[in-house]
Amino acid sequence: MLISRGEATLEDLGSKNGTRVNGTPVTTPARLSDGDAIKLGDVTMTFRIATSTSLTETLPGGSG
Repeated sequence: MLISRGEATLEDLGSKNGTRVNGTPVTTPARLSDGDAIKLGDVTMTFRIATSTSLTETLPGGSG
């Protein structure tokens, strides 16, 4: 996976089990969007983009 300039791209570099995005085999670099289903072999993951409201901040001297 390559993340650059706020965009994520996924490639299959010749895997034996295949790579799919939303059920479509990845044969060329595929641009990912929030919520895309990525399947690597038998494992399925959901791609998520963090927003500024989902980030956490640690306060100096505080517990969180």
